[in-house]
Amino acid sequence: MSDRSPADAPLPSGDDPWGYSDRRVVVTGAASGMGKAACEILVALGAEVVGVDIQPIDIEGVAETHRLDLSDTTATDAVTDAIIDSGGRRVDALFNIAGIPGTGEPRAILAINFCGLRRFTERIIPAMPPGSAICSIGSTAAVNWPFHVDELLDLLAVDDDAAALDWLVDHLPQLGYPYDVSKEAVNVYTAWRAISLNAVGIRINCVNPGGTYTPASRDFAKAVKSKDGGAEMIEHWPKLMGRMARPSEQAWPMVFLNSPYAGFVNGAVLFADAGLTSGMFTRQHHPAVAAGMFWSPPVRSEPSR
Repeated sequence: MSDRSPADAPLPSGDDPWGYSDRRVVVTGAASGMGKAACEILVALGAEVVGVDIQPIDIEGVAETHRLDLSDTTATDAVTDAIIDSGGRRVDALFNIAGIPGTGEPRAILAINFCGLRRFTERIIPAMPPGSAICSIGSTAAVNWPFHVDELLDLLAVDDDAAALDWLVDHLPQLGYPYDVSKEAVNVYTAWRAISLNAVGIRINCVNPGGTYTPASRDFAKAVKSKDGGAEMIEHWPKLMGRMARPSEQAWPMVFLNSPYAGFVNGAVLFADAGLTSGMFTRQHHPAVAAGMFWSPPVRSEPSR
C-alpha cells in the first residue's frame, strides 16, 4: 500500500485535472443509473474502474467486473477478496451506489441498502491507503436521520450482519418505512465512521439524491404512493428546476467528494435534490410534502375510562 500522506498529496493539474489517473476505484451498482454514470465519468478521467453489480456490466473502459448480490454475505466476502487480491490490496476510492427501491421486500431492502453496503465497505477499507475516500448514495428519504441517531447508533454497535438485519426489522415500527430507514442508517454510518477513519487518513461522505431519472424511477414513485399520505405528497411535489436529475448529476458530486479537491471534507451529508430538503426545513413546500417525508410513529390513543 502507498505510504503517501493525505496532506502531502498535490492537487490535480495538467493532464489529470481531477486526480484520478493513477487511482483504482470500485463502483457498486455499476450496471445502470448513477453507478453507470459514475463509471463512465471515472473511465474518462483515467481511473482504473472496478465495477460491481448483480446485473452484467457493459461499459467501455471498465477494467474489471464482478457480479454480486449484496444481501449474500458469503458472495460479498468472495468478491471483496477477489477485488483486493487482483489489485495488490489497493483501492483508492469506493463508490457505494448499489441499492434497491422501496417496492422491494422489507428485509431485502434493509439487507442490501445498509447491511450489504456496510459489510462491503468494511472489507474494502483494509486495502485503502491514506488519502483514499469513500462516498455512498443515500436518499432524500433519509431526511429523518438526525432524529434517529441514538437508535441507529445502537444498530452500528451490532457487528453481525444477521443480527443487525433482525434489529432493523424489529425497529421498523419505531423508525419508519424500510427504504427510508435503510438510507438513514447509511447517513448515520457515514457520520459515525468518519471519525475513526480520519485517524488512518481515509475520508467517508454521503450524497442524498432527490428525484433522479433512472431505470428504477417508476419503482420509487410506486413506493412513495404506497406510504400514508403518499398520493397527496406526489400531487403537491415541488417541480424544482422543472425536471428530475440526470444520473450524471448525482455521480459528479460523488466524484468530487472522492477527489483530492475535497481533501478536508469528511463525514459530510450532501443533499443533491435541487433544494427539496432546504425547502422543507424552511417550510416553503406544501405541508403534504413535509408530512410525507418527516415520518413519525402512529400516535396510539389512550383507552377511554
